[in-house]
Amino acid sequence: MIVRQRLIAFFLIAFAISWGIPGILMLASVEIDLGEYSPLYYLAVWAPAIAALAVVVLTEGAAGLLAYLRRMVTFGGHWGWYLAVLAGIPLMNLAASLLAEWQGIPALKIHTIPVGALLAAALMRATAGPVEEFGWRGFALPLLQ
Repeated sequence: MIVRQRLIAFFLIAFAISWGIPGILMLASVEIDLGEYSPLYYLAVWAPAIAALAVVVLTEGAAGLLAYLRRMVTFGGHWGWYLAVLAGIPLMNLAASLLAEWQGIPALKIHTIPVGALLAAALMRATAGPVEEFGWRGFALPLLQ
């Protein structure tokens, strides 16, 4: 059944992970933190990628997983676009935070954060959003097309 209904299986697994686990914890009256750097936040954000990997492994096995991962890490395009995304977006976030600080809204406290913590936060921020695209754009979109 899962071979024929890959897209349905993907959506069910992705939403079960991203909404089901926090929902069950809330119904069980467990205090949960869905803050930006909490484990549940990462689980919810990475749910589409986890679901895609699970469906690929269940339907195509190890060979299918290798083909899927190979396709996901194939890069095309001019290097300038990669530079624009990898450097430009963090610089825009920094500029917005500095503008907020200039307006009197506390957004950054760089003077109180050690460099190691700042680098760890940057790495966590960089892996939060793009990972889900392995599921949405790398798996679901081709099936929807």
